[in-house]
Amino acid sequence: FVFFFFFFFQAEDGIRDAQESRGLGDVYKRQAPDWLVVPEDANALAAGVWPSSAARDDDGALVLGGMPVAEIVREHGTPVLIIDEDEVRARARSFHDAFAFATAAHGGTARVYYAGKAFLSTAVARWVTDPC
Repeated sequence: FVFFFFFFFQAEDGIRDAQESRGLGDVYKRQAPDWLVVPEDANALAAGVWPSSAARDDDGALVLGGMPVAEIVREHGTPVLIIDEDEVRARARSFHDAFAFATAAHGGTARVYYAGKAFLSTAVARWVTDPC
C-alpha cells in the first residue's frame, strides 16, 4: 500500500521555530480572522483532508491504511511521501462517475486524466487511468 499525503517528521529532539527560520517574527502571532473557527478537537482528522483510512490508535498516534505512521518513518526515514492507492483509485472513480453522469445527459463521455505536475509517477497515473 501507499498513501497520498506528505508528512514531514523531525527526527531530532528539538523542533526549529518555523517563524524565526523564515525571519517573519511576530507575523504569525496576529489574531485569527473571525471566519476561522477553532476546532473542538485539534487532534481530530478532518474529513476531506485525510484519506478515509486515516485514524488514531489507542495512544493517539496516526495510523494510515492500518499502518502506524511512526513505523513507516522508522522504516523509510523522513521526509516521506505516503500515497494511499485505494484512496487515489476511489477518488478517480468518483470523479469519473460524476463527469460520466453529467456528460451522458448531453450525449458525451468522460475520461479521467492524471495531472502529474507536482508528483509525476507512472504508478499513480496507472491507478487513475485503470478502467473504473
